[in-house]
Amino acid sequence: MHHTSQSPHRPSVLHIFKADTLDLVGGPLAVIRDIFAGLKEGFASAALVSASSVHRREIVINDLQAAAGSSFGRAIGLPKALILPWQLLRQIAKHDLLALHGPFPLAELAIVFGFARCKPLIVHWHGDVVAHRSKRWLRNVLERKTLRRAEAIVVSDHMLIDAMPQLNEHAGKCRVVPFGIDAAKFNWPQFTAGHINDRGRLVLACGPLVPQKGFDVLIRSAVNRSFEVWIIGEGPERPKLQRLIDEFGVSDRIRLLGSVPDCERLKLMCIADVFAMPSRTDAETFGLVQLEAMTAGRPIVNTALDTAVPRVARHGIEAITVPPDDAGQLGEAIDALIRDPERRRCMGHAAQARAAARYSASTFNASTEMVYREAMAARAKCPAAGITLKHDALSIGPARGRPRR
Repeated sequence: MHHTSQSPHRPSVLHIFKADTLDLVGGPLAVIRDIFAGLKEGFASAALVSASSVHRREIVINDLQAAAGSSFGRAIGLPKALILPWQLLRQIAKHDLLALHGPFPLAELAIVFGFARCKPLIVHWHGDVVAHRSKRWLRNVLERKTLRRAEAIVVSDHMLIDAMPQLNEHAGKCRVVPFGIDAAKFNWPQFTAGHINDRGRLVLACGPLVPQKGFDVLIRSAVNRSFEVWIIGEGPERPKLQRLIDEFGVSDRIRLLGSVPDCERLKLMCIADVFAMPSRTDAETFGLVQLEAMTAGRPIVNTALDTAVPRVARHGIEAITVPPDDAGQLGEAIDALIRDPERRRCMGHAAQARAAARYSASTFNASTEMVYREAMAARAKCPAAGITLKHDALSIGPARGRPRR
């Protein structure tokens, strides 16, 4: 017998994203994994990913099946994964909804040219492209046309809508869905929020090893100080960071741990004394890993970016906020917490309370599902919406062939 209870009522969503690595620490990949787990009763999920570390047609990420396209470097901010538009074209028919996790210029290009005009589109806005400023005009064209095409734009904080003109232009379709964390994952019975370690000098940082994360600044901040730094994550900056550690002679106190299993990462969150997030650019729009550290009851040292980062963990309450790219002030802030166990304890309690009150996984899942269903319903009421885009998309290139009215 065939069981049909699932298929008619569980629409399928295709997540489209790029990744510098397939590390599950932070970034779109972690968010997609959480959406997949949180919405699995209501939606079937699949993914199309472009990553430099992929050399297979299909991969599995925590039970999430993903069609993979290798990226062989970058050009003007675009991953050289030119097969991806054709993969997207093949995948579209299998799914009811498309969820683009931007920035992803190559996928945006495919969408702008009408590859996916027959399906409702959600854009998850994870950040902006800060490199390749000379080609910013092309990015602006792609972003604006993709956002115009979308049924809804998901952002993690209200301030992003005001701070970014391309989002502000489409404020009416923006939906604020703060990220959420399942606090049950941090129920380590031997630890409580603000617990004090015997040594009391372990600083933890997590994320892909890429320049915008500022891990080189964190390494410099530890020179001539006594605290230890452990960095979880993998990425193209690893050789450079290791050379920096060796040059400063701090390999006895600073460790690059690489990728670690989720359970080990969460345990390290619980035993660390301070969590540092030294991001240097506004590409860091929220800081999911800092939210994990808050849930684990850790005090935060973050940077004064014009994004949600210092709003999630607030200066003087859950965090000490320092200017980006300032190793001196970063080191002083960490030292101030290391020297003051009671302050660490108080800030850890405040961090855990804020995470539980404002950033729960259940709220994130319910809000995301609502956005997805509303987008599908909106497209169902106006199925011809994508036809207009096809004509409009032609304005990115030569005007020939553009229909006249």
